[in-house]
Amino acid sequence: MTSKGKSYKTEILHRNNATQYTALSKEIKQAYHLLDQGADLRELERQINVLVTQKEQFNEAHKAYHELLESFDDSGCILSLV
Repeated sequence: MTSKGKSYKTEILHRNNATQYTALSKEIKQAYHLLDQGADLRELERQINVLVTQKEQFNEAHKAYHELLESFDDSGCILSLV
């Protein structure tokens, strides 16, 4: 893979990681809001399901991003991230 290709792939995975983190944070805030509002058990269970799904998506994005970075480290490539 060329240097330009590595930078592009890294940027895409970094953005996906950041997007998934933002989405997870939003759902966590929503869960706190539901708790503050005294939501019923069904609403809280739905929110738990959303949180679990969001967490899994974030973990996948995080893993893909860091595996790519580690592969660059293993190959001796040093990458500058903005």
